[in-house]
Amino acid sequence: MNTIEFFRGLGSEASSLIRSLKDPLKVVGINPLGQKSMKIDVALENLVVRRLNESKVGNLLVTEEKGEIKLSGKKGVLVLDPLDGSNNFQRKVPSYGFIIAFAEGRHYQDITHSYIKDLSNGDEYWAIKGKGAFMNGRSIRTSKETELENSILEYDPNSNQQIYKRILPLLENVKDIRRFGANALALCYIANGAHQIFVDLENRLSIIHAAGLKIAEEAGAVVTDHKGRKINPPLKEGSYLSFVCSANKTLHKKVLKLVK
Repeated sequence: MNTIEFFRGLGSEASSLIRSLKDPLKVVGINPLGQKSMKIDVALENLVVRRLNESKVGNLLVTEEKGEIKLSGKKGVLVLDPLDGSNNFQRKVPSYGFIIAFAEGRHYQDITHSYIKDLSNGDEYWAIKGKGAFMNGRSIRTSKETELENSILEYDPNSNQQIYKRILPLLENVKDIRRFGANALALCYIANGAHQIFVDLENRLSIIHAAGLKIAEEAGAVVTDHKGRKINPPLKEGSYLSFVCSANKTLHKKVLKLVK
């Protein structure tokens, strides 16, 4: 099976469902992250679980709405956010996406295929380990910009005071700051060269966003923790990402000097 084409099929079905579902914003429960689950979140997740079981892809799914779900496949772990940026969707802000990744093992570095579809405009991003990243079928690369004063930073301002103090020197040195509210999708803007830096030091970004980080890496981004070490969190319920992601090595060194 061609994994990316399978994911693209899921993305197409997700697009159709999000347009046709009646009363998609109805709150139907609370997910393992303590967030409200909307009808559309659950419907998209159920769609993916059904298709994965039919195709025998993977034996475990880690997802936002139900935590960990056993699948009928023999091996492989999948990580899913059926609606990245659900608050944006609720507020009719056009930045929300369908996020899925496949891994041969139980850790981030085991991810081999990542896929993201921007459900607001139809753009598709994907990556295959060792083969690069793509947007709408065309190869993409990260920005070659090496100067902080010319760089765009993606950063979530909802930080505690200690984290804010650590990040402030970086905020003062970049050209501008962005906050899209759909983190995995925003990482694709690092991958396609639109932005240069994405920092999250809070260790509270769920592992379900891993597909976006892998797409950025395959496009040429440098991803480490704040001390410059490779990250490799487990793909399991309750696992979180904490990272510094920069468009290239030169820029990454400058970022790390300011966030340590």
